[in-house]
Amino acid sequence: MLAALVVVLAVPISSTDADAGPPVSVVASSTEEPTTPVRLRFGGDERLVETRAATVGSLLLEQGIVVQPGDSVHPASSTAIQQGLVISLRLVRDVIVHEEEPILYRSEMRYDYSIPLGQKVVLQVGANGVTRRSYEVRTVNDDEIWRNLISEETVVPTNEIVLVGLNIEQPLAPPGEGQCRSIMRVWATYYTAASAGGTVTRTGTGVFKGVVATDPNVIPLGARMYVPGYGYGVAADTGGGVIGAHIDLAYGANDVYDWGARYVEICLLD
Repeated sequence: MLAALVVVLAVPISSTDADAGPPVSVVASSTEEPTTPVRLRFGGDERLVETRAATVGSLLLEQGIVVQPGDSVHPASSTAIQQGLVISLRLVRDVIVHEEEPILYRSEMRYDYSIPLGQKVVLQVGANGVTRRSYEVRTVNDDEIWRNLISEETVVPTNEIVLVGLNIEQPLAPPGEGQCRSIMRVWATYYTAASAGGTVTRTGTGVFKGVVATDPNVIPLGARMYVPGYGYGVAADTGGGVIGAHIDLAYGANDVYDWGARYVEICLLD
C-alpha cells in the first residue's frame, strides 16, 4: 500500500491579509550593569554613591574628583569596588582668594551765610572707597585651615560735601501741603549765646534765630524744619540736655525772645 506524502509549504501572508495575526514582539533582555553602593567620606562628612566603576580610581573620576599631589585616598585607587566599601578622602587645595571690603563715604556739612537758611547745595558728590585684599588659602576637604595675606590695596572714599545755608532772611509763609517729609512732635525750648555760655555752635556757626539744636540720632545735623510759632530752622547745633525728641531753638542777641517751652509738631523738610 502506498502512503500519501503531503508537503506543507509556509507562504508569507501579506500585511493586508484580513487573516493576519498580531505582530511578533521581540523583548530584548537588559544588559545594563547593576550599581554598587559605596560611601565617600570627607573628614566628618559622608555620602552614599551608587557606582558601576570597577576601581576606586575610576569611581573618583566618575565623581569628578581629581586626586592631586598632597591628597590622600584610602583604600588605594587600584582597590576593586565592592558593596559596603568606605573610601576616605583628604583633598588639599592651595588657592588665591580675592576679597573686597567697601569703605562708605561720609557726608560733610559746611555752613554758608550767603545761601538762604536751610537750603542745601552739593559741593562735592560722594563716592565709596574699597579695600582689596588677596590671600593664599589652603583648604582640606573644602574647610579653610590657614590663609596668608599676599597683597592689599585701598582706594580711599570721596566724601560728600554739602553746603547748608544760614542766611536768616526767612520766608514768611509756612510749608504748603505735601512739602513736609514728616511731622514730629517734640519738646521745644529756646536758648541764646549767653544762656549756652558761648557764641559759636557745635558746628561752628553763630547763635541766631534759625539755628536749632537737636539730638543728631533723632534729627540729623543739616536737616531743615519748620517750627510753628518760630519759623524755619536748620539743625546746626547740639547740646548735652538735648536728647531724643527735644529741640532747642536759638535766638540772637537782638532777637525778640517770643518762645515758651512747650510741645509742638514740627515739619521736617528733608
